[in-house]
Amino acid sequence: MPASLVYDLALSEAEAGAFDKAKALFANRFFPREEGGTNVRQVWIRVRALEAVQAPCSDALKIVDHVGEAVSNLDFTRDGLAPFIDAPQNQLSFGSVEARCGRKEAASKRLERMARETDPANRVFGAKLARCCRARTWRNWKLPVSDRDRQPVGRRPSRGSCIWNWAIAKRRRRCLKQRCYCPIAIWRITFARTALAEIKR
Repeated sequence: MPASLVYDLALSEAEAGAFDKAKALFANRFFPREEGGTNVRQVWIRVRALEAVQAPCSDALKIVDHVGEAVSNLDFTRDGLAPFIDAPQNQLSFGSVEARCGRKEAASKRLERMARETDPANRVFGAKLARCCRARTWRNWKLPVSDRDRQPVGRRPSRGSCIWNWAIAKRRRRCLKQRCYCPIAIWRITFARTALAEIKR
């Protein structure tokens, strides 16, 4: 099975809640490195983040605590996971788990780290995490506004490299209208699909 199909199927299984099937797809496979191509670590971490969101607290917190550790039969987990764990959509997932499972202080610290970043993705996902944490200042998560932000976002692009920016732009415009949240199920699916579109290029 081509690696790109493995990534797509793994995210589909994760979205459907079949996490054992999703994780099994990574075992005993070689994932080639391609310049500018998909990184298997990004898909793996996203699957784990989705699992944490859906899992009961006892299991979810174990995922959050150990997501950066190597898995015995998955060589690609030995290094290089940190940048994908730090991705804004995954920080939201892990932070929302902490907020839900009695670790609000840890979630708040995660939120503070996101607040120090100025890129649109961190601001959009940080606003959602602030709401999950019931932070008093969540409404202060204003995005830098430009004339471009006030323009219509347009139709969903077909090229994977553009879809992430399109999704973020759409969220930015909603935030400008003071509607900075979606039901968690919709967010979970949006994150998985936009992340896949980004890495499939």
